[in-house]
Amino acid sequence: MVNSPEEATMKLEKAIKSKEVESLRITSDDLRRLVLEAVAFGSLLNDSEKQFDSIYELTPASSRVMGVLTGDDEEGRMLPE
Repeated sequence: MVNSPEEATMKLEKAIKSKEVESLRITSDDLRRLVLEAVAFGSLLNDSEKQFDSIYELTPASSRVMGVLTGDDEEGRMLPE
């Protein structure tokens, strides 16, 4: 347990020096660029999901034979609804 920010910093520095964790130094400009790229990627992903949802409607079937999923040819077992 850590009781203060200073203690947390000391433990982190010790872990980095003993190679228990890896560290990476990055400039504020690089951090800004990284955040902007993450936001742009998230926005692109959101737009793609919206476009997909407008084209395809994914709804569960009323009942489905499990053999389709498991490769089993028994037609008696059904997926729960």
